[in-house]
Amino acid sequence: MPTLNYAEFISHTNDDNKDHDTGVYVDVTSADRTTLLAQIVDADNSDHDATEYNNGSNHTIKLSVLSPGSEKPQCVGFNVKIRSKANGNDRWKFDATVVLYFSDGTNLSKSKGGIILNSRGGNFAEDNF
Repeated sequence: MPTLNYAEFISHTNDDNKDHDTGVYVDVTSADRTTLLAQIVDADNSDHDATEYNNGSNHTIKLSVLSPGSEKPQCVGFNVKIRSKANGNDRWKFDATVVLYFSDGTNLSKSKGGIILNSRGGNFAEDNF
């Protein structure tokens, strides 16, 4: 039975960028939401321009696999929670894809377009797909 080996979050920023000091948070759970499969916490948050996601840019973040023995059938229909947390205020408009890679070379993916995360006052903004 194929097992989960690797996971990644891929974004395409549309017409409103992610500021360099806004953190990206992704939780990937099983279809029944009982197992946290993969996650990233506070990614691409820094004082450097390299962590700004400019309009029209693509970015890939490797997720930490938290349940590496999860079998592919358990992952079918997985859920994604994406959050951002600005250092102040930031509105980020983007399309997102999460890909789960398995030991047999296959993968599962899930995408959502037109996401708008509007983090205000250093609070989380959230979307699910």
